[in-house]
Amino acid sequence: MVTVCSWAAKFSTIYKVGNDNKWEMSNFWNKRTFYVVPGTGQSECVALFPGIFEGKVITSDVVVTLHVATWGDGAKPKANTFSLFSDPECKKPVPATQSGTLPTSSTFVDLVYTVSKEDAAFTNDLAVKIKKLYSNSAQIRWESATIAFSYENAAPPVTLQSIAISGVPTKTAYYVGEDFDQTGLTVTANYSDESTADITTDAVWTFDPSTITAGTTSVTATATYGGMTASKACAITIKELPKYTYTWSVNGKVAQTSAITEGEAVVPPADPEPIGGKVFTGWVTTPTVDAVTAPTYATIDETAKANTTYYAVFATQTAGADKWVRMTVEEVKGEGVYALVTPSGKAFNGEIVNGHGKATTGAFEFNDKNVATTAPEGTCELTFVKSESAVKDGKVGFKMLNEATGMYLSSLKNYSGNLSWKPSEDSYWYSVKSDSWFYDSNATYLRVYSGSFRTYENSRNEELLFAQKVKGVAYADFTTIVAPPQVTALADMAMSGAEGAVYQVDDDLVVARKFEAGGKHYIVVKDAAKAVR
Repeated sequence: MVTVCSWAAKFSTIYKVGNDNKWEMSNFWNKRTFYVVPGTGQSECVALFPGIFEGKVITSDVVVTLHVATWGDGAKPKANTFSLFSDPECKKPVPATQSGTLPTSSTFVDLVYTVSKEDAAFTNDLAVKIKKLYSNSAQIRWESATIAFSYENAAPPVTLQSIAISGVPTKTAYYVGEDFDQTGLTVTANYSDESTADITTDAVWTFDPSTITAGTTSVTATATYGGMTASKACAITIKELPKYTYTWSVNGKVAQTSAITEGEAVVPPADPEPIGGKVFTGWVTTPTVDAVTAPTYATIDETAKANTTYYAVFATQTAGADKWVRMTVEEVKGEGVYALVTPSGKAFNGEIVNGHGKATTGAFEFNDKNVATTAPEGTCELTFVKSESAVKDGKVGFKMLNEATGMYLSSLKNYSGNLSWKPSEDSYWYSVKSDSWFYDSNATYLRVYSGSFRTYENSRNEELLFAQKVKGVAYADFTTIVAPPQVTALADMAMSGAEGAVYQVDDDLVVARKFEAGGKHYIVVKDAAKAVR
């Protein structure tokens, strides 16, 4: 145990003017004059008694006696002329009771300020501030100050001496690539008064190595707190990651199988080619699917996590409803049918008034994949035809043809109000910036303003968007097995195949020898390069 000694004492010190080593005077005219005339530009004076309360626990009232006088018979100080503070900046006032005599002449008197023990919120310093006396002749002279109080010494501060790590980690076996887990280790702080504290959650942890690598047998855990550090070596072992088998079945046969370590990438095979007039539509994890209802397709694992078999689904593809795909100008790469679209989803309706293209009343309703199932009523469908001139210029440019009227959408000049239809086209439109559609022959920008489609000499106002009309597809008759089962083919061979002949069954060459017994047909099949099965 540590015993902290304590004693009681009294503090009573006289500070005389001129003792620069004991106190500090600010804004004084000289060492004998506490306050000077306003002509000097000073508005207040401060006398600072630094550090007199440091390390002391105040046990009595604090009595501050100012031995002061006036310089002459000018303005007299008032009760609020003098103020006490507990900080050098005079921002923390301390309440005090005034007694004694205010100076009224050149005769020195004792002006006493008493701070009760309860109000004595001093920790280090005492400051006395004098307010300005509003008289050109008012000066206060200072001779000395006496500060007195009783105190006990403050207990010495408790300081951090050291920290230590104890315990063992709960987790000791790791896979390569995992981060070290310090759970189970405890950090204890040891203080100068022999007290301790658990600072495990407050400490800052570092580990060497921080990530487990192959061959790692020990990790050094280091805790830092309050400028102190402690380290502990923790033994670990490396666990082997499990491997999982991923199998890809196409039309009843294994197309690919892979043993993949947990966490490594799963790489599916290429999409299967059409079989028997049916096209591949996706992967499922069940061997069969309902023929009528589209299945819920599986999301392929990005990394290995379990033994999994994926089955390829095939279906008959039929024509479906058209759809519209929203895109930016720089995404327009190929020919097709398009609509001009405002950022709010309204489409160009083909009408041009005063050189501005009008928009439909309704708007496209695009989903989160930028697809709409219908176009607004009145949408002008424009067929984009690749321009030979653009090809020669090394650009991807298009003529915009309204097949319903045989007219091309163009610009008369690069100025507002010049959108126009014309019967032939010798120029082209192309993407010149990420959000601008540009007419080559006269450098016109096609943009959107106030819900209409407008020509400009630059790319101001809103961007132009497009919606491409895409032929829809539908699927029917879903299945995971397209070709007839092998057993059916073998049964047909047993009935009608020539004995000893070579047949191709399910892409394998087999040799068949058939015989009949008891009114039943039998066949023995042998792979061309394998044993009898």
